[in-house]
Amino acid sequence: MIGVLLLAAGVNHLCVALTKCSRSLSELSLSRTGLGARGLARIMETLQSLPNIYATLRRLDLSFNSVKGDDIAVSVCTTAHLSSI
Repeated sequence: MIGVLLLAAGVNHLCVALTKCSRSLSELSLSRTGLGARGLARIMETLQSLPNIYATLRRLDLSFNSVKGDDIAVSVCTTAHLSSI
């Protein structure tokens, strides 16, 4: 499956949609979306501000994106409860 590029506007739309979600979220796949460090930081900031989603998120797929090891390492430190990133 080919991912859809998630540009700045797409990241903002995703973050807004997440804030409107009243249910839990166990998996979030952002694979092959062209996600970079800024987009990842914005998404992580949003997830951390939403306890109902953040506490239930177990898998975050960031594979095949522009984020580098250091960017992901920061996210892993802030999402230690995830079983897979």
